[in-house]
Amino acid sequence: MVEPHLDVLIERFDDIEPHLEFCLEHADVVVPHLNEIVEYLDDILFFARERVLWTRLEPLLPQLVVRLPALGPHLPNLRRHAKLVLPYLPLLAHHADRLAPFLPISQHADALVHYLGWALQVPGLHRFLYLPGVGRALSYLAVRLPFSGAVREKSDMQHLGERKTDLVPAKKRGHPAGGLGPPRRTVQQLSLRPEAWSLASRTA
Repeated sequence: MVEPHLDVLIERFDDIEPHLEFCLEHADVVVPHLNEIVEYLDDILFFARERVLWTRLEPLLPQLVVRLPALGPHLPNLRRHAKLVLPYLPLLAHHADRLAPFLPISQHADALVHYLGWALQVPGLHRFLYLPGVGRALSYLAVRLPFSGAVREKSDMQHLGERKTDLVPAKKRGHPAGGLGPPRRTVQQLSLRPEAWSLASRTA
């Protein structure tokens, strides 16, 4: 199982080395899923570099590795929307089985967080994700929520470390009509505040 991936593993050894202890301790889980781990290695390492996130996910990692065939296709999408979704991933990981079959949820995670991220910050309210059919309902909503291309492009540019505020008119940035006065804080902006981490952690 390991031999077909030896070239990649040797080439990426410097990146993988910090996680060798986990891989050896959970070889019974890691080795059978090397195909998926290698396929999504760049995305996995991206999230691993987020130390606060990774520390909170650590107890769940063996279960998440087993689910990589279903979760893997979501990783590039979640990485693209990382600025918005990172605070919520430890909580959402508990609902992986219910959400993984619906790829539009991660494809349009920016829109879902924009409209519904507040619900994940209210203690206990995240339990609505246990309701039957919630994954299908979120998938249906994700592709239909009005979310402008300019706002979407702005969030992608923030993820790349660029500032593209000119792409979004003042009104869409949260200013009152005409662009005068102080900007209103949007759900998106609130989700990026450090407090979002502690709020989300208390709801888990």
